[in-house]
Amino acid sequence: MRRFTGILLVTVALLAGCGTASGDGGPSRSPRAAPSPKVSCPEAGGRRISFGADHATGPLYGSGSSGVVLVNQSDLDWCGWFPLPKAIAGKGRMYLGFDTAKDGTVADIGNAVAELRRRGAKHVVVVGASAGARDSLVAASKITPRVDAVIALSPERRDYVLAAVPKLRVPTLIASARQDSWVPAADAKAIAAAVPARYRHQALIDGSRHGIDMATYDAPKSVLRTISAFFARYAPAG
Repeated sequence: MRRFTGILLVTVALLAGCGTASGDGGPSRSPRAAPSPKVSCPEAGGRRISFGADHATGPLYGSGSSGVVLVNQSDLDWCGWFPLPKAIAGKGRMYLGFDTAKDGTVADIGNAVAELRRRGAKHVVVVGASAGARDSLVAASKITPRVDAVIALSPERRDYVLAAVPKLRVPTLIASARQDSWVPAADAKAIAAAVPARYRHQALIDGSRHGIDMATYDAPKSVLRTISAFFARYAPAG
């Protein structure tokens, strides 16, 4: 796996998703190869916990007064986040991820938010990409008390997403790439346009990056700065 350094390691936490184009279709696939679900990611330094009424499981890392829910790409399990968890331990934030191998992701996101709050998080941001971004937007429109913000990388366009985002009442960052062949930029723009103006933030970059690739070490500095600043503002370390 690639290893990232410094602030970019923290920035990567903002992303994970998968996807294809628009409409209400079946399951979509990301261009990234899926790691084996048997991989234990021993270098992470976190621990797997169970949470929610349906006993969802996921890795918990770090500690602090802010929490971040990581919603991964549909073809990646929680190992897709590494080596991020090792880098963020002790950075003043808790991070909770979970596998998205079944229906019910929106409910799992709500349960993950509740778990971080139960553990003392005063601020919670939901971060996802592609399929994970799609579900993160829907969840953020429903969760009460509201999360502090939501970050969506390459969100998939679906009719139910377009119906949900006008209900958002939290700062919302939509980031996408102009030449993304999996989630066309026009789809991400349509989603962003449906977010109430006072909560809408956008980042559009050249190239074909998708999902977590929007925040790798060699991603454009402009989007990295935007994501990092958004993240730091709404999930302050401490």
